[in-house]
Amino acid sequence: MKVTLETKVLKDLTTRAMKGVGKNESIMRTCWLGIKCEDGVLSMTSWDGENYLVVSEDKIVCDNFKVTVTAEKFAQLISKTTTDKISLELKDKYLKVKGNGDYKLELPVNDEGELDNYPEIVFDTKKKSALTKIKLSSVVWAIEGNKISLAKTPEVPHLMCYYFGDEVLTTNNTTAAMSSINVFGNPIMLKSELVNLIATMENEEINVYTDKEKILFETPKTKILGYFNEGKEEFEENIKDALKQLFDEPSPASCSVETDKLLGILDRIMLFVKTKEEGIRVLFTKTGIQFYNKENSVNELLPYVTSDNFVSFEVKLQLDVLKDLISNVCDDKCYIQYGLDGMLKFGKEKRHHLLTVLADEVQV
Repeated sequence: MKVTLETKVLKDLTTRAMKGVGKNESIMRTCWLGIKCEDGVLSMTSWDGENYLVVSEDKIVCDNFKVTVTAEKFAQLISKTTTDKISLELKDKYLKVKGNGDYKLELPVNDEGELDNYPEIVFDTKKKSALTKIKLSSVVWAIEGNKISLAKTPEVPHLMCYYFGDEVLTTNNTTAAMSSINVFGNPIMLKSELVNLIATMENEEINVYTDKEKILFETPKTKILGYFNEGKEEFEENIKDALKQLFDEPSPASCSVETDKLLGILDRIMLFVKTKEEGIRVLFTKTGIQFYNKENSVNELLPYVTSDNFVSFEVKLQLDVLKDLISNVCDDKCYIQYGLDGMLKFGKEKRHHLLTVLADEVQV
């Protein structure tokens, strides 16, 4: 049972498959790849512990076979192969890889000590499923605008998810993001790991099928099977409307500043703080934004590029969160709306972000 193909084709296929490898050593299958060749189609399956990724290449001359390999070792060997052609040949206890030389890859075994039979995803796209089409570029655009406001720890699981409705919403209770784009047509909530996998698909047009709690994303050469809407009801009941209300509420004043100069100030301030989480006081004056700390060891004014409806306003912001937000959401100019209690708004047009202030802010 053997397949011979161009090395660059196998490298590309392996690279795509590795994006779904979870590498959780407590769940060994997340460290493995399933390889299958059937009727001229070579496919690889990976799993991150929840989502399955299947990538494939057609028009491959091969015998029909199926094998499980250790993902990292296999991927490294393929990436380091420099010959034009490469062969995979399944033997009783190992996979023979022939490229620059002959290599024997030991095959992983399951808990019963038998060679693993990597499961194949099962999803009937013709029965009990709804079909819609989405654009890859829309998903990527949503990630770029909203990933900064995902929670990084799972205390509140739905805060690690993207809410796709009329807008895309994310929040980590310190910052929030809203991108004005309707990706799916109907409200849907997806975990960030699944959304990141979708962004790796190769076609602009993606078919989407749902069946109960499962969701399948399909292009000619990629399939992703995961779960959706976990935490959606709680998000809609407790967060969505309040978040939308905050974004929709008009701020009394707005301004813009040069992003590189703003980041330069924050870098200099970092030299004078004891911890990166320390707060910095931010005062909106008639001529610009003044940054200072309680000890007054830091005091610098950043002039406005533009200023509309100025009001005197002062807040205290967490320095590391502010810098991270600015670095991720501002282009050459940073657009800021201010004057509302408890928050600042960043962005314009179709992308907006909220940053909450620290508890001891002072408003003038």
